[in-house]
Amino acid sequence: MKLFIFIFTALTFLYFTVSHAQEKTLKPSPQFAAGEVLLKFKPKTPKRIILALKESLKVTEEHYTKSIDLYHWKGNFDTETAIQKLQKSKHVLYAEPNYKVQIQKKKKIETH
Repeated sequence: MKLFIFIFTALTFLYFTVSHAQEKTLKPSPQFAAGEVLLKFKPKTPKRIILALKESLKVTEEHYTKSIDLYHWKGNFDTETAIQKLQKSKHVLYAEPNYKVQIQKKKKIETH
């Protein structure tokens, strides 16, 4: 009887472990915002080049951070395809997805 309970428990554990792992692999959550790219151009890149790339991706929204010379473009485009296209330009210093990040919750520090 003990052997039966042990085998039943082990098989049940295995079943739920495997099914949970399959759920994770079948439904991956995107780790970046869809239709968004962060990019930086090489110094002295002509505005016409920036505008041409922007138009080719059909960018609908742009945020520019002057202090770090960073562009944040949003549009109805596939992020990975857009990055590949941008990286082919000799004027782009870097292009990357707008990664999603989570801030850890503050842990209470116990004092005695």
